[in-house]
Amino acid sequence: MHHRLAALAAAFAVLACVEAASAQTAPSPSPLATQPPRPHTAAAKHGTVIDLIPTLSSSIGGDEFSPVQPASNPFVRSDVRLSYRLTQDLAPHLSFSYFHNAAIADNTLGRVVSRAGTFLYPQSARDTLDDFGFSYGLRRGYARLGYAYEHRVCCPAANDPANLAPAAWHAVYAEGQIRTAPIGREQLTFSFTERASRAQHHVTAAYLRGLPPGFTDSERGEYGLTQTLGATANVLPRTQAFATFTWGATYFFDNAPFPYLADTFDYGLQRPISRDVTLRAEINQQTAREMGYPFPAPNALHRTKFVLSADIRLAP
Repeated sequence: MHHRLAALAAAFAVLACVEAASAQTAPSPSPLATQPPRPHTAAAKHGTVIDLIPTLSSSIGGDEFSPVQPASNPFVRSDVRLSYRLTQDLAPHLSFSYFHNAAIADNTLGRVVSRAGTFLYPQSARDTLDDFGFSYGLRRGYARLGYAYEHRVCCPAANDPANLAPAAWHAVYAEGQIRTAPIGREQLTFSFTERASRAQHHVTAAYLRGLPPGFTDSERGEYGLTQTLGATANVLPRTQAFATFTWGATYFFDNAPFPYLADTFDYGLQRPISRDVTLRAEINQQTAREMGYPFPAPNALHRTKFVLSADIRLAP
């Protein structure tokens, strides 16, 4: 844990030492590069907003540093990706957004035990998420209808002809959030988000042949709920601390017998350095639920990553 705290402390020092380029009121918090898009308050003012989000992801979990050299599969300890988001105002409170998230999964997984009882050492996964939909802003929250498509870019890629069980999924969802009014001098705010998803599930023949005894799968619709508790608070002038805890149906991969459940804890700091640029440093920890597949209980995938990102807003 000490190395995670050290990473956040170093990032905090960087954020705290950056001088504000503008004395104007700080913009509303930008969404995590690792999270789906949220309604953009700037859209109502500018009509069209484009956000560029360069993101550095670094694997920092203890089990993610393999004693085997080279590690199985390409082992990526740090990588930089560029995400971007387009938000278009349509009517009062109503907007459309498209989010290309290149950092949704850009990390190394921790060590697990196979069904044969041997260790499987860290493997890197690179996924891309395309998310678009309509959001309606409420006084303290929002409602959203959207579509999400996530697919594996590397190791192996979903479009690799040699990959007979590609990792990809797509789903429609309805999402709503409520949040409290700011409390006290620190402007402490709590939020709760609920998402209901439906994924049209597809499987391949090679995947079905490889299922272990006791597991079946078929072409069908899959459903799942995801919940998120969040909190934000001002900790220094122009610096905000945040934390979210998400649990429930996280991945709906086609070649998986059921939606994968996971618990994700994300916490960090963000600081605007100008009217249109916000820096963000966070630690993101995710642990899959023990579901018996693809690894026998009590084994489940897990990973921890440090994420440093900037939200660069482009607007008329």
